Amino acid sequence: MARGGLSHNQRQSQFWAGYRAVRDGLATSSRVSKTPSSSRGGTARKPREPKKPYTPAEYRPVETEYFGDSGEWNPGFYLPGQKKMVFGGDFAINDTHVDTLVAAGPNYCRNLRHFQCGDTDSGNGAALTDASIIRLAAACPSLIHVSLEASTNLTDASLLALVTKCPDLQYVQISGNDKVAGSMKGSALEAMTEDKSLGKKLQKLRLTDQGQYDKKFSKIVKSLSAKRKKLAIEVGELCEGGIGVDTWLGGKQKEGYQAFDGPGGFSRYGGF
Repeated sequence: MARGGLSHNQRQSQFWAGYRAVRDGLATSSRVSKTPSSSRGGTARKPREPKKPYTPAEYRPVETEYFGDSGEWNPGFYLPGQKKMVFGGDFAINDTHVDTLVAAGPNYCRNLRHFQCGDTDSGNGAALTDASIIRLAAACPSLIHVSLEASTNLTDASLLALVTKCPDLQYVQISGNDKVAGSMKGSALEAMTEDKSLGKKLQKLRLTDQGQYDKKFSKIVKSLSAKRKKLAIEVGELCEGGIGVDTWLGGKQKEGYQAFDGPGGFSRYGGF
């Protein structure tokens, strides 16, 4: 009598059907279903690819304006069509420079995607105040990338304005420097934890060199990270090589700041 109630030819047919399914990547288990499709629709789900860390967008030279230092500054260079504005590390930026940009009008401001200024080594950026960044956020709602390095006088008010007025934001840096700590305390992070519409597209938040964090601040960062699982939050003291910086991602704390070449997407020697 045939084993299992199946003839030799029937068992052979089942074997080759299973072989072809495995070969074609269609089998979900070692058993061959008697029906042509599974109860879930019969379509294998494509595996998720790991999410890459945030990378700034690239813009054409005609869309970019760069002022290396204060001597190069000319507000006449604020031209419609520009998407990226960079004040270099040697540029002693202050509120007047930001307000002049805002005064360029909506044809310029609403097209701006990238704003970058300040420098840890030179200390440039410390002259900026919340008032100018609040005006910048209101005038430039299309901003995606905002880097305010060594902006030691900026508080949670600046961050809150950016995540409220600029819905497409993906990256924000508000940092102090290794000589003077920043002024962030965490109230903007609490607001973001409570209201998921604030900075809903944000991928990276860099708040380094904001002083010796107390337990309250650490708790706020952890809570936000747990709520925004795709948001990388970098905190700590940004010494040479990134030593002293930690990244919170998905409610978990990792040593180093986020970069492409690190294990699991992290490296203490990389970043941008």
